[in-house]
Amino acid sequence: MDPPAPPSRQVPPVPPSRQVPPVRPSQQVPPPPPGHSKHHHHKYDDFVRSFHDGDVLHRHGFIGDVHLGQEAWELKPIQISHFIGDSVIDLTRASIPRGETPIHVSAFIGDVKIFIPNDMDVEVRVMASSFIGDMKVLDRRESGFLRNLRTQTSHYEEAEYKIIVTTSMFIGDITIKKIG
Repeated sequence: MDPPAPPSRQVPPVPPSRQVPPVRPSQQVPPPPPGHSKHHHHKYDDFVRSFHDGDVLHRHGFIGDVHLGQEAWELKPIQISHFIGDSVIDLTRASIPRGETPIHVSAFIGDVKIFIPNDMDVEVRVMASSFIGDMKVLDRRESGFLRNLRTQTSHYEEAEYKIIVTTSMFIGDITIKKIG
């Protein structure tokens, strides 16, 4: 004689108040911004969030690199912050507006590289700080612990095109140089 079969367990239906509503088109993740693709080599779309707040370009993320300037682009104020990752900003292909344009970069661990065109009338003011790391900013070099560096190009005050760079790193190297 076979043992009795265990009673079948009936799963009660999920009450309507606990059901997950379907995703509406307005709730779907938007496509990447122009010039970026899902197949970008540094996994930008996977880790770094991008949005515009008026005329400010924001890049925020936990892990990932930020690369700006691989193609021609219009420079706007930039705000980059992430926990781990490198930031590379190439201004040699940028259309730089008149007046002062701020660029702020902060990270816990990572390197910052900013390339400024040497052939234009662009002047730069830099305020950089790092707990541990090397700094190569224009014609100045510093390395070690608790480093703060402030400098500007010689004609900054009277220049028509100005860039103000502020970087703050816990561990990382900072390179800001004119090229071209």
